[in-house]
Amino acid sequence: MVGNKQLKIFIIPHWHFDALWQLSFEEYFKITVENIVDLLEFLEKNHEYKFNLDQTIYIEKFVEEYPELVEKFKKAVESKLIEFVCSGYTQPDSNIPSGEFLARNIVIFQK
Repeated sequence: MVGNKQLKIFIIPHWHFDALWQLSFEEYFKITVENIVDLLEFLEKNHEYKFNLDQTIYIEKFVEEYPELVEKFKKAVESKLIEFVCSGYTQPDSNIPSGEFLARNIVIFQK
């Protein structure tokens, strides 16, 4: 409590991988699939929890390779259990790329 006001604190989990930073795309993708499967199982049982995703590069491949999980994933997004935040196709390091790169990243994300 601060003064007479009670604070609400929200802890919203997410994970982030810098695409191709230390591992290959395929290695990060494998970890992403394991995380998504675990996440979907968890959210099915715990509707009060929310989860943020910060890029779509791995989700695109997930949708292509795991069609049997797409409806579960869509339902979690539509129910706002999973939300995309601060996102683009990848989450770029804004200190490095040019403005054009950042804009194109956002445009690709919109597709």
